[in-house]
Amino acid sequence: MTAIQNLIGVLSSPSKTYESLRARPSWLLAAVVLIVVALVGQMIALPKIDFEEISRAQIEASNRQLTEAQIEQSVEIGAKFGSIMAMVSVIAGFPIGWALIALLMWVLVRMMGGLDLSYVQSLSTTVHSMAPWIVHSILTIPLLLTRSEITPEDIQTGGVLKHGLGAFIESEGATQQALNSINVFSIWTVVLLGIGFSVVGKISKGKAFAAAIALWVVGILFKVLGASLGG
Repeated sequence: MTAIQNLIGVLSSPSKTYESLRARPSWLLAAVVLIVVALVGQMIALPKIDFEEISRAQIEASNRQLTEAQIEQSVEIGAKFGSIMAMVSVIAGFPIGWALIALLMWVLVRMMGGLDLSYVQSLSTTVHSMAPWIVHSILTIPLLLTRSEITPEDIQTGGVLKHGLGAFIESEGATQQALNSINVFSIWTVVLLGIGFSVVGKISKGKAFAAAIALWVVGILFKVLGASLGG
């Protein structure tokens, strides 16, 4: 199967697709598809974001004691490099994140008895389990096209597609980060990771889901910690 067929397959027939990936693991083309789709959304969104306004709102929300000169300097840096960092986060951040998730899942699954699981199989399973984010992009892009601007409130609550608790429960800082992480597409991804590693790693679904959920929770805790330190 092609990379696109595999990405569609994990959404429509996950067990069957993961069986195929267990025998013939692949990840590079699927990763390229995921990145390209995400970049399309970024290229539509970035011209509509006022990074100066975003930076100022983030500084005000952080409650840091800064002088006016420091605030203006931070706002200037945010406005200058915001769009660049947004693109870098996709091009470099996504692959690094997937590689790390694959490594941690490889270790956890092998500890749980999946001794035949190779790192390449783990990476293949991880990358293909990100397929729900293609659906996210497909649903988000039409919304972006209808918007003249993307506000700080949109960024704070997880984007223009309201898909997480952060969009419906008023909060800020670390709590906002936690609520944004509890969303339809993250949960869908965790479910696919559980199914995928159960099939590819040849362990029980209970163990595979426990590993995937544990990793998700740790990821949320790191986001919360980062937001707390930043505040």
